[in-house]
Amino acid sequence: MRSNLLYLFIYTLTFTIVAQPVDKLMTISPGYALLLLTLWVAISSGIVHIIHFWPTKVR
Repeated sequence: MRSNLLYLFIYTLTFTIVAQPVDKLMTISPGYALLLLTLWVAISSGIVHIIHFWPTKVR
C-alpha cells in the first residue's frame, strides 16, 4: 500500500510539472503537446521503475 501511494505521488508530481507547458503547447501545436505527454509517461515510468526495483538490486 505504501509503495502504491509513492507511485501515485510521483505520477502526480511529475504531471503537475508537465501540465502547464502542455496547456500552453495545445494552443500552439497539439503535436508537440502529445510529444511532451509521451515524454512525461516515459520519465515518470522510469522513475517509478527505478524506485520499485532499486531495493532488489544485487551488489
